[in-house]
Amino acid sequence: VSRGVLFYYFDGKREIGENTVRERLRSYSDYVRDRVARKRTNKTQLMEFIDACLDYQNDHPEVYIEYIELLGCLGDAGEKYRLTQSVNQRTRNWLVEIITAGQAEGEIPRVPVQPLADVIQGIIDGMMEMTAMEPGVVDVGECKKLVRRMLASVIES
Repeated sequence: VSRGVLFYYFDGKREIGENTVRERLRSYSDYVRDRVARKRTNKTQLMEFIDACLDYQNDHPEVYIEYIELLGCLGDAGEKYRLTQSVNQRTRNWLVEIITAGQAEGEIPRVPVQPLADVIQGIIDGMMEMTAMEPGVVDVGECKKLVRRMLASVIES
């Protein structure tokens, strides 16, 4: 593809990078959302979120590395922050929706919703980084079991 064609559709490298990041994350998001949607209860959806995120990363370790590399190519720190914040906020909002619905239906006890969503996302993000940076070192199956047990101890009535 010639530069002229690229810059006909995009305003510059930053926009190309942002669109590439969003496209790579879309396949990850679609995978996780599809798996979570198959679960009937909010409690099982939270558990499936953990499994789906870590399974995707385990099967596609290059995606996290590409994400980090692409972020490095994008403008200043403010631009990087805005992009990552918008991506992370969508995930946290989705987790908040699941937890809140579970509380409304009485299947998840009254726990602080936003902090629980933040902790779940933080654990997943950290595990994803570890599996990407040290492929084959982290036992994803055992980590999933432990994270699920930890979450179950918080959300079991």
